[in-house]
Amino acid sequence: MSEPESGASEGPKPQPKPQPPPGGELFCLRCGARNDPGSAECWLCGERALSTARPVGPSPGRPSGGNPFVFTIAGGMLVIAVVAVCLALYANAPGLLVLLAATVAPALAIVQVQARRRRRRGDPMSGAERFGCFMVYLILAPVLLIGAAIIALLIYCSVVGGPNFH
Repeated sequence: MSEPESGASEGPKPQPKPQPPPGGELFCLRCGARNDPGSAECWLCGERALSTARPVGPSPGRPSGGNPFVFTIAGGMLVIAVVAVCLALYANAPGLLVLLAATVAPALAIVQVQARRRRRRGDPMSGAERFGCFMVYLILAPVLLIGAAIIALLIYCSVVGGPNFH
């Protein structure tokens, strides 16, 4: 008995699925998004051109001078909730609204500036990181404001009270 030649009567062999090169993440050449190893196309834009090399500089599919702030549904819902809380405070206790604005506004501004700087470096902040930074600055801002008020009070009393201030 002779054995059949390999591949002559078996039909077409299935094509092996292309394996990603070792090294982990894949990056889209069009939008720069990170993709899981083994992905066939970009999860964000659908482009099939993926690379293990991180894109440097502006990518061809993304305008370089675009708007750095992206609107999301979650962000819109957060804005609506903040406006509702502010309106309720204004109606019931206007003094608390001033205190809230004095503590929350600097914390939000600092977190947004940090997030924008990190996004420019190519390492965007996650939501948890933003929340953590916001909470730290939310606690830090009143401490600094109270400290500044105490120092201002001491300076005022020493100037107005003169040498009789004890």
